[in-house]
Amino acid sequence: MFKVNENKAMDSSQSYYEELSLLNEAETVPVPEEPSSAIPEEETQVKPVFPDNDFIYTANPASTFYAINQDYVGWIKVNNTKIDYPVVRGKDNEEYLDKNFKKEKDVLGSIFMDYRNLGMGLDRHTVIYGHYTERGLMFGDLEKFADRQFAEENSTFTFSTPQGEKTYKVFSVHISPSEGPYLDTQFNNTSYGEFQNMLKESSIFNLEVELSDKQSIITLVTCNYAMEDGRLFLHAIEIGN
Repeated sequence: MFKVNENKAMDSSQSYYEELSLLNEAETVPVPEEPSSAIPEEETQVKPVFPDNDFIYTANPASTFYAINQDYVGWIKVNNTKIDYPVVRGKDNEEYLDKNFKKEKDVLGSIFMDYRNLGMGLDRHTVIYGHYTERGLMFGDLEKFADRQFAEENSTFTFSTPQGEKTYKVFSVHISPSEGPYLDTQFNNTSYGEFQNMLKESSIFNLEVELSDKQSIITLVTCNYAMEDGRLFLHAIEIGN
């Protein structure tokens, strides 16, 4: 990942992602009282009964995004930031550095999941990357979480997948070298509980969040220039809605 320079191309790209955000709102379609081609009722016919005829069909927005890009794995939204984007997963962690959701060349790239993750809510540790920009686009606004008050007041965010929406609570924020133990997804050399504790102890301030090795975690990653080849890591644990 790298710092993205400000230019007109960024404005165009951000407008596109804002349009996608509108699509992320699921549409509801009421079931009509009588279909136009209804078969005349007979005494032996069994009719489905819905309370007050107000059954609502809710479309899964994932189908819209799959039609655009089959690499779609979910949608991430963080309150009081510009982070409101679709998430993709490529064949490696370079594919979407300079491609947008339509797989077109784009200086902003995409928000993308680590290729080693399975997705579909099956991972104990999901890693998601995004470029840093000074205007807060993509994952630029993650730097707000380096302020303790902001982190405490905006501690939860959502990650929606085709299987449903999950809420996560931030328990650790730190700036560290890109090469380190924070991106482990397999836990071959340590237990999952020990890994969680290591992430919490790495935080630049203590956040009173209870950890559990029964719950999954998400790590959000972007560049940070407080150190050479630095990254800002934000770790959050799944909580009930």
